[in-house]
Amino acid sequence: MKKLFGILMFLILVNTPRLSFAQEKLNLTYYPTTQEIQVMPGETKSFAVVFVNNEDVPVVGTVAKKDFLILNSDGIPTLVENPSSSSRYSAVQWVTLPYESATIAAKDQLVVYAKVIVPPDALPGGHYVAVYFQNSNEPPTSSSRGPNTAISNKYAALVLFHVPGEFKEQADVKKFTARSFSEYGPITLDTQIFNSGYLHIKPMGRIQIYNLLGKKVEDIALKEKNIFPEAAVNYQNLIGQKWMVGRYRAELNATFADKKLPLSAVVEFWVFPWRVTLAVVLALIIIILIAKSLIEKTVVKEAALEKEVEREKSEIEKLKEELKKRE
Repeated sequence: MKKLFGILMFLILVNTPRLSFAQEKLNLTYYPTTQEIQVMPGETKSFAVVFVNNEDVPVVGTVAKKDFLILNSDGIPTLVENPSSSSRYSAVQWVTLPYESATIAAKDQLVVYAKVIVPPDALPGGHYVAVYFQNSNEPPTSSSRGPNTAISNKYAALVLFHVPGEFKEQADVKKFTARSFSEYGPITLDTQIFNSGYLHIKPMGRIQIYNLLGKKVEDIALKEKNIFPEAAVNYQNLIGQKWMVGRYRAELNATFADKKLPLSAVVEFWVFPWRVTLAVVLALIIIILIAKSLIEKTVVKEAALEKEVEREKSEIEKLKEELKKRE
């Protein structure tokens, strides 16, 4: 009887729908991950974010919004708990969400239709907000600290508002470097661009490589990345092939913003496979010395043979003279 009761309980638990209480990060996706929206002061617009539940069970969670910032060059957003600390770029007070909590059915999606109401006195430039879904049963991240919170335990879609007008647009190449000397290629070229303006930018351009004769040997497109205000982005490119010889020059030529403001930098570096070259030179020296030794031995032998022939000729002549005297 007890065995039968246990089997029945097992079947009930397996077949009863249940909410997810998993401690591991859920298999949820969302789109668009990033959307850029141009808004005018005093304007009202709508936008949507879709959260997709790929789990086999429903998921209960909160739907919320927070300002976000990019605090370092890794490009990972950080949610701002205190909007006043990012008032220049804040948009959290502009956005209205239809609800604060929701349940996403198994293998289903949740469409969040949000509204942005831009104040008439909105500052020109960029304003940034994250609309996110968080599993109610997922523990808070251990990296939360201070006025900001890491975004790792939230499914956050980033919304980038652009308010037109007059504002500072400035960016600089903080790093454009390669090892001054390398034995082999390809060469690692490190680039860092810092945005000191008031709007996110996406620089576009190319990196061109020239050899010692000024001939272009490689042309690489700069990867397009958003660089947020007061943040930097790192780029890394592998250039050239394994076998490279001589001095090379790398040039960065890019532009950013609607005004096509310029970004440029130059770096020079040497590539020379000195160990292989040394081995080849030593091998040539050894070959030359061996050849010289063989040639010298051959010359000595030939000289000795010539002397022997001359001696024998001389002896023959003497014999001839003696024979003539005897006759």
